[in-house]
Amino acid sequence: MFSRPVVFTAVVALATLLWFLLAENISNLNLFENADAVPEVQSTGSLDCKGAFANSALCLERNSALKALNELTKKLSTAETKYPRNRLSQVSAKKRAGDKFYFEEFFFKAEKSYAEALNFLSQVENEIFKEISVLKEEGVDLFNKQELGKALKNFENIIQKDSSDNFARKYIYRIEVFPQVTEKIILAKEQRDNGLLEKSLKTFEAAFALDPEREGLLNEIALTEKYILDFNFEKAIKEGYAFLLNNSFAKAEEKLKLAKSLKPNDKSVELFEANFKEKKSAKDLSESIAKGKENYFNEEWQKAISDFEKALSINGNLEEITDLYNKSLENKELNKELDFIISNQNRLASDNIFNEATKLLNNSKRLDFSNFTIMDKKIKEVDEILTRYSIKTLVNIYSDKNTFLEIENAKKFEPFEEMKIKLRPGNYIFIAKARGKVSVRKKIIIDFSNSELNINIDCSNDCKIIRL
Repeated sequence: MFSRPVVFTAVVALATLLWFLLAENISNLNLFENADAVPEVQSTGSLDCKGAFANSALCLERNSALKALNELTKKLSTAETKYPRNRLSQVSAKKRAGDKFYFEEFFFKAEKSYAEALNFLSQVENEIFKEISVLKEEGVDLFNKQELGKALKNFENIIQKDSSDNFARKYIYRIEVFPQVTEKIILAKEQRDNGLLEKSLKTFEAAFALDPEREGLLNEIALTEKYILDFNFEKAIKEGYAFLLNNSFAKAEEKLKLAKSLKPNDKSVELFEANFKEKKSAKDLSESIAKGKENYFNEEWQKAISDFEKALSINGNLEEITDLYNKSLENKELNKELDFIISNQNRLASDNIFNEATKLLNNSKRLDFSNFTIMDKKIKEVDEILTRYSIKTLVNIYSDKNTFLEIENAKKFEPFEEMKIKLRPGNYIFIAKARGKVSVRKKIIIDFSNSELNINIDCSNDCKIIRL
C-alpha cells in the first residue's frame, strides 16, 4: 500500500501534466465560427455559465475573451501563411500568455493579452509593409535599369517576407522571360527592316504575349501595324491604277474599296476615285452609245431606248443620241400599233378603226424605213391589209316595214322595206327587233370573196334573220 502523501503527489503531477497539454493546444482550437457572434458559454473548470448564470459578470468577461481570441486566431492563422514565423514570435508568446490566463479563469487578463497580441500583429504587418514597399520601389528601379540580378534578389526577398505578394511574383516572372522577350524584339525589328512586316508583327505579338508590360513594346507593335497599313494602302492604289489603265474596272473598283477601308480620308483615295469615275464614265458612255446604235439598227427599240437613256444620264448634251433616243420612242410606239392592226384585222370592219389605221399607214409611209427591214415589211403588210379591207361588199337587205335593224357596234336603222348598204369584210352581228316581239341576233360573215349579199329580216310573226 502506498502512503497518502505519495498518492496525493502523483495525482497533483498528473493534473499538472494534463493542464500543460491542454494549454499548449488551445491556440489551435476554433472555438466558434462567427467572429462577430457571441459564442455559447463554455464550461471552464468550476465556472458555470449556463441558465441563470449566463449573464453573470464573470461569464460576460469569459465571452468577451473568447471573442478576442477568435479574432486573434483568424488573423494569426492568415499571417502564418504569409510571414516568417520568427516575425510572429512576440504575437505567439502573447497569445500563449492569454491562453494561460483563460484557463486560470482570469478572463479579463486573457482578453488584454489577446488585444496586445493583435497590436503586435498589426505592428509586424506595418513593418513588413514598409520593408516590402522599399524593396518594391528599388526592385522596379533596378528592373528598369536592366540590373536584373539585383532586381531578382529584391523581389525574392519580398516573397520571403510575404509569400502571397503577387506583385513580386509578377516581376520574378518578367525577369525570367526578359532574355526571351529581348531576343524576340530584336528579331522583330530585323524582320521589319527587311520588309517582312507580317512576320515582324507576329514576332512582336509573341513577345507581347510573354510580357505585356515590356516598356516600348506596344509602341513597336503600333508602328509595325502602321507600316503594314501604309504598305497595303500604297499597294492597293498602285494596283488600282494598273487595272484602270487596262480597263479592268471591276478589279480597279475592288482596289478602290480596299484603299478606302484602309485610309478613307486620304487624298490619294479621293484622287484615285475621281480618275476611276471619269474613266469608267467615259467607257460606260462609249459602250452605251455603241450598244444603243446596234440595237437601233437591229430594230430592238426598247433595248435601244435603255442604252440611250444610260448614255444621256452620263452626258445629256449629246444631240445625235438625243435624236436617236426620241426616234426609238416613236418607232417603238409605231411598231406596237402596226402589230395591233396585223393581229386584229377583223376590227377593220369598223369605219372608225379603218380610218385610224389608214391615217397611221400614211404617216408611216412618210418616214424612211428603207434601212429597217422589219418595220418596212410591217408597213407593207398593213398597206396590203388595208387595201383588201377598202373593198366593200354590197349588202341588199329586205324587210317588212315593221322591223328595226341594228348592226352591233356599227349602225342602227328604222323599219324599212328594202335597203342597200356597203360593208367591209368581217364578222357582223345583225339584230332584228320589233315592238312586242323577242329580238333575234345572227352572225353574218362577209369575206373577201363576196361581191354582193342578200339578207331578209322579218318580225311579222317571230323575229328572224335569213341570209338569202
